[in-house]
Amino acid sequence: PRPSPCGRRGAAQAFANVTLEMDDVEAEYIALPLSFTQLASTEPRRYVAAVHSTQPLLVQPTPVDMHELACALADVTAEQGERTVLASSLHLTNWKDEAGAIIIAENVSPTLHLQVDLDVAQARNIVSSRGALFSQDVLPPRSRQVLMVISYKPGAADVSYGVSMGVAPAQAEAHIPEIGGEQPISRIHMPTALPPARAALLQSMAPPAPPAGIDIQGLSAALAATFQQQMANHNRGGTGGSPAPGDGSHGNADKP
Repeated sequence: PRPSPCGRRGAAQAFANVTLEMDDVEAEYIALPLSFTQLASTEPRRYVAAVHSTQPLLVQPTPVDMHELACALADVTAEQGERTVLASSLHLTNWKDEAGAIIIAENVSPTLHLQVDLDVAQARNIVSSRGALFSQDVLPPRSRQVLMVISYKPGAADVSYGVSMGVAPAQAEAHIPEIGGEQPISRIHMPTALPPARAALLQSMAPPAPPAGIDIQGLSAALAATFQQQMANHNRGGTGGSPAPGDGSHGNADKP
């Protein structure tokens, strides 16, 4: 089970708490720390995990592969975040809370590579998991990717940033900044397969395509020509011509 943490952030410290219920005799939970500013730091860790229970517990460190972490980040963002449709096959979801933001992109197309440009502008007191405040990624067909994790600097009281994005077709997978290098954290940005159930859900939300076989440009031109012809006929009928019956005009008549 994946609980949804509730984060509270103070001026100098960060807190998170969650209540988990055990439905069976045995249950297993994995707590994934999302302190990305700590991953690249050589300083001693300043965060402590405390677990309280009415029943006996076994708490032990569990190695987590970066691929598993990427899937967990994408899952929780897809479930909790705000989705934007950048193109018919490209969906971008942003999940924000008091600790920062996670931005993912999902390519629903079964055949197309799609390039996503992300730019974090006017940033103050934030750090990016990409090591830069911009990214350019080409997603393979039927894949999704954690584009960026935005975290607040420790102790920062004033935080602000803006996000702009764009999408374009592409030929092959590529990433700027590069991913999968020496920095372990960069591997959370490796594209992963889009779950079939998620792909079906996103496709059901796509706007309907225009009916096949209809020439939209030709139809628009024909409507415009018909309108112009009707206006021309109206103008010719409104100038000159014979008086209309009952309009008050009288001709010469012989007196009895």
